[in-house]
Amino acid sequence: MEASLQKEETGLSKDSVAVIHLIGAVNKFSFKRKVSKLSEENYQKLVDAVIKLISDKK
Repeated sequence: MEASLQKEETGLSKDSVAVIHLIGAVNKFSFKRKVSKLSEENYQKLVDAVIKLISDKK
């Protein structure tokens, strides 16, 4: 399962894809810098995709 994020929405230089089935925990200290911020709408798309993935596993 994937969620598409358009560069116009994220402010990144390229369109991006969040690969939901590979999601995992990451320590925030592992990141060197913040490159973008998700809109509330894109955040909700990702949350909905994770919920769908979890509920499909039952």
